[in-house]
Amino acid sequence: MILDFYQKCFGRKISPEALFFEYLAAFDSKCYKRVLFVAHREEILKQAASSFYNVRNSNDFGFFRGCEKCVDKSVIFASVATLGKKEYLTEKFFSPDYFDYVVIDEFHHAVNENYKRIVEYFKPQFLLGLTATPERMDGKNIYEICDYNVPYEISLQDAIHKGILAPFHYYGIYDDTDYSELHTVHGKYDESELNEKYIGNIRRYDLIYENYCKYSSNRALGFCCSKAHAEEMAKEFCTNGIPFYGAQIYMRSDDKQYMIIVDLQSTNADELVNMESYFSAL
Repeated sequence: MILDFYQKCFGRKISPEALFFEYLAAFDSKCYKRVLFVAHREEILKQAASSFYNVRNSNDFGFFRGCEKCVDKSVIFASVATLGKKEYLTEKFFSPDYFDYVVIDEFHHAVNENYKRIVEYFKPQFLLGLTATPERMDGKNIYEICDYNVPYEISLQDAIHKGILAPFHYYGIYDDTDYSELHTVHGKYDESELNEKYIGNIRRYDLIYENYCKYSSNRALGFCCSKAHAEEMAKEFCTNGIPFYGAQIYMRSDDKQYMIIVDLQSTNADELVNMESYFSAL
């Protein structure tokens, strides 16, 4: 693998999420005895554990999250919210050089407090950062964390041209909603104020539905600012003639992402929810 040439360096790989980061990390770390995989979502940890099992063909792995604090397995899958706490970054749980190989998923968050504590505490032979969005909106530089060492990068466009990802069309729809008076909380618009702007905004409902019809969508995914907003949008689609079974609401509460999925072709809710795996980077 490419990272064999960088064993005592730091590096990061940049590629679309659909390229299955977990398998990339599993194959590259296969020859290392002790591996730490850090992620911020429960489903990512479970998916990564499955990928590592398939590559290593071993059950010698455990989780460090919530009430589960495994410390005696070769591969540990840790929640950043748990491991990033000061009380767990001590010799009592793991020494700084305990892991030979550390994987940080969603590496663009590495400038945030919990991630920083983890990155600065551990001293592995190799640290691998994975991200599909290396450029942060706040201008903070994640490249300097890994000494600007980028072992591999593939853009979304290159992945499409190589046939790895399906091509898509992107349409920018003008929306005259005024956001100038809204307050921001931790770099994001206040959720309650967004709800006031969106919920009950008939003009905006009509704009969304008109463009949904204009581009002949049989299946569509809509990200919403809150649970209430998602429920309202689903109701609006149903009001406009979309069968009730077709407007599903999927909520990912750990990082407060809400979406509606409109599907005219399927009544299988599991199939609809699984679409999140493909569209989570949008």
